[in-house]
Amino acid sequence: MKKIYLIILIFWCLLISCSKMSTGEKGEQYYEKGDFKKAEEYFLKAVEKNKNNTAMNYLGSLYAKQEKYELAEKYWKMAIDNNNREAYFNLGNLYIELKKYDLAEQYYKLIEENNKIETLHELGVVLHNLGVINEKKGDYIQAKEYYKKAFENGYAESKQSLRDIEGMGY
Repeated sequence: MKKIYLIILIFWCLLISCSKMSTGEKGEQYYEKGDFKKAEEYFLKAVEKNKNNTAMNYLGSLYAKQEKYELAEKYWKMAIDNNNREAYFNLGNLYIELKKYDLAEQYYKLIEENNKIETLHELGVVLHNLGVINEKKGDYIQAKEYYKKAFENGYAESKQSLRDIEGMGY
């Protein structure tokens, strides 16, 4: 009889813990499984319910994967307004992809200005991507400077970009 009570108690505890999972966390689970329809549903509820900036950031990523770039931009901007630092990186990357280099540069510089860099690796990413932006804009001298700084800060991926720019005579 004690075993039955123990099993019921364990089942009840599991049931309660599952039901306490936040709407945003449920959205994350569906997102990780690739069920974007369900993920979107839960993220939208989380945003509506409590202005969840992580859910806003996930919605941006979800819409970007579906090439719904205007919606991605909208939710990443909302996430930034609600102090989500990852959204700065995501929005900067979106603008690079859309060839909106001035906007991309603006958001990458905001990452630095607003102290959103937490690791040396992130600093390298920011500097490298500023190099990419300047290279795309045709400012090879500035691109070289950013690649060099990124490499000096331990971002190894910048080494090849630096070589390529130097190979062009800059």
